[in-house]
Amino acid sequence: MLSEPRSGSNLLAGLLSSHPHIICAGELFNPSEEVRAKSHASPYSPEQEPVLYLSNVVFDRTETTISSGFRLFYRHARDARQSAIWAWLRDERIPIIHLVRRNLLHRAVSEQIANATGEWVKLPWEKTASENEAPVPVTIDMPQCLEQMHASAWFHDERHNYFSESPRLTRSTMRICAQIQCSRQTVYRHFSDRTVTR
Repeated sequence: MLSEPRSGSNLLAGLLSSHPHIICAGELFNPSEEVRAKSHASPYSPEQEPVLYLSNVVFDRTETTISSGFRLFYRHARDARQSAIWAWLRDERIPIIHLVRRNLLHRAVSEQIANATGEWVKLPWEKTASENEAPVPVTIDMPQCLEQMHASAWFHDERHNYFSESPRLTRSTMRICAQIQCSRQTVYRHFSDRTVTR
């Protein structure tokens, strides 16, 4: 799953992982060791050869797994050692789900709020200890938002073109949420009666 932060990748990864024959790992190549540790039962470490790790660990299917994958953000795996995975994914024609959040301002503001509050994962139906408290005031830095929007647009186009020959499915976050609203009783029964919005 190719995306960037604050684009609905947690929601989609959760939906995919709810299928008994699909494994969707987390951010295997996130610079944060803490995030990598939560991404897979056998998390990647910088000492490992990244292409071998993907082929032998992530894409090593079991009898019960029909599909496996992971989340890769535009800025991940950019150092000299890890960057080899980009060409490998493209050359091996690994199917790509390109998840985009069309409203770049919403995405940039959402990232600034997450940075300020430290709350990166909160699905709409989840409650927090501070739910009854007033929201934390956040001052939005508009020049920074504009910079993030330009960077998002550039990375999106660059990666979209990079994988132009790969099997690819591009979906917007809003479209996925709309489809969940329409079909949550039949396809996503594990959400019970919770309303899924973003």
